[in-house]
Amino acid sequence: MHVAALEGHAAIAQALLDSHAQVNARGLREETPLHMAMYDAHRELAELLLASQAEVNAQSAAGETPLHVAARKGHSELVELLLSHSAEVNAGTGRTGPRSISPRLPDMPT
Repeated sequence: MHVAALEGHAAIAQALLDSHAQVNARGLREETPLHMAMYDAHRELAELLLASQAEVNAQSAAGETPLHVAARKGHSELVELLLSHSAEVNAGTGRTGPRSISPRLPDMPT
C-alpha cells in the first residue's frame, strides 16, 4: 500500500483496499500510506485513502502528520483537502515537543 501511495497508483491502491489491505498500516518510520501520498501531491490517492477512513492525524516516528508533509512540500491543495477532513493544525509531538503546523502553512487563497 505504501508504494502504491508514494507512486500515485490509485487503481492499485483500490485493489489492495478491496483485498482488505490496512489503510493505516505503518511503515519503517511509522508513516501511513496517507503520509506517502503527500510527498508527490497525489490528490486522487489521498482522496481514496481518506474515503477509506485513513487516519488524517496519524503521526510518524518523528511526530509528523500528513498535514506536516503536505505543508513542508508546499502542496496547498492537499493542505486544504486535509483540513477539510479535520486535520489538526497543532497535532504532532515529535521528539522535541509540540510541532505546530501553522508557521509552515503556504499562503492560502481566501
